[in-house]
Amino acid sequence: MKREWWIILLAFLGGIALTNLLGSELLTTYGILNEYFLRQYSYQTVDENRLFCHVAVERMQAAFFFYILGRAMDGRIFALLVKGLAAAMFGFLSVAAIVNLGARGIVVVLCGLFPQWLCYLAALFLYANWRSRQGENRRYDTGAGGLGAAVTLGGILAVCILAGILAESWINPMLLAWVQKIF
Repeated sequence: MKREWWIILLAFLGGIALTNLLGSELLTTYGILNEYFLRQYSYQTVDENRLFCHVAVERMQAAFFFYILGRAMDGRIFALLVKGLAAAMFGFLSVAAIVNLGARGIVVVLCGLFPQWLCYLAALFLYANWRSRQGENRRYDTGAGGLGAAVTLGGILAVCILAGILAESWINPMLLAWVQKIF
């Protein structure tokens, strides 16, 4: 358990290091976390229904990818990979936002991730921890109890992903527009 936290911390620091290695010129010129793109976003009106369809397709593809990856890998390694990847992405986004927008960049990134990523990370961590427990047991429950648990977990994951898609499509654009007015 202690080693897992060290790996997650190293992944977070790796995301920070990668952002710094890319250089501020690349991030300010081509990154979406800069003044130009935020200003352009403030002039747009968001069609929530089209956004919902687009987000649903993208997130379902990602969910399918993580499902297949989770089935192909050992459960404990998959759980560690998911947690490390989440930490590395958060480190990368945090530094990219600070480079482009200063301290307010952290607020913009957190606003851009909230509330949908609470749902997505809950689904991803639930699935990863379930796969990890399966890896620790070294066997798969094929009986009715194992099937019931898998169906229940699948339902919970579907609800979490749907809640994330709804939040990303309808709540997050309003939240980002509100933050844009403040900054």
